Amino acid sequence: MKRLTPPAGHIGCIVILICAASMLIRAQSPYLPIPNGEWDRIITLDTAFIRISYEMTFRDALPYSTSEQDALKGHVFAEDEMITDTRMVEIGTKCRKDYSYILETAEQENKKLTEKGILPNAGCPPVRPFEMFIYDGGKIAVSYRTLMHGPILKFEDICVPMEWSLAGGEEQVGDYQCQKAVTSFGGREWTAWFCPDIPVDGGPYKFRGLPGLILKVQDSEKHFSWTMTGIEKGSWPIYEKQYLFQECSPKEAGKILQNMFLHPFTFMKNAGVKIMMRDGKGGFYEPGEKENSISMYYDPIELE
Repeated sequence: MKRLTPPAGHIGCIVILICAASMLIRAQSPYLPIPNGEWDRIITLDTAFIRISYEMTFRDALPYSTSEQDALKGHVFAEDEMITDTRMVEIGTKCRKDYSYILETAEQENKKLTEKGILPNAGCPPVRPFEMFIYDGGKIAVSYRTLMHGPILKFEDICVPMEWSLAGGEEQVGDYQCQKAVTSFGGREWTAWFCPDIPVDGGPYKFRGLPGLILKVQDSEKHFSWTMTGIEKGSWPIYEKQYLFQECSPKEAGKILQNMFLHPFTFMKNAGVKIMMRDGKGGFYEPGEKENSISMYYDPIELE
């Protein structure tokens, strides 16, 4: 595995003061990325002819002790333990881009502030912090933000064809009548609703392969769902911002992210973030055995 390194512009240790370990996990969830306004340049990859917005819902990273991991197996996630991200999918003839509109908006604002010499905003609402580019021919390029000021991972993969079965049902999604289809992908069972009246092969995330645009998709256990909230037709550049990425393989990225959730304090230390805990007596101390035993709920979209 490649060594974790701080991204460009963050040299040396970044000192973070935290009152309690539980506050760290809530305040610095992996889904609360720090918007980065420090990309070097932008590369235009294609021109989109359609842009779809989706409401993506997924489970929060609940804090828990490693000794109590089994207790989460029967946990019923309440509404306030679910996160909603706004995802944008731009589709061109050569490339499809899936990204968080919330994070992108925050980063563009921070870029403007940085260029004016103004201190950028520190936080971002909870999102799934990845961008995905799927190219004609099946190549996938993914960039993924890690905790706090950790590296931005970048890796390439191959899009595996999905084998869909029509399920015979119909559902109205927005103003569109959709047909139902099911598939197995990434260790989960998925149900999708696609619109034959929109003859575009695509949808959110990696979902594709149906005779119409996928407007809604969710897994059988409802850990993840995407629902179309708007469709625009026009012409927009599909671009990729160039950061100081930490390039790795999909397997290495999965291991890094798994370790980040399993040992967040150790991850931040390796990324150059120095955590100082308040001791309640006016002093501070570095995280010890208790803090290093804290983990977060890890729920990747693909289990295999």
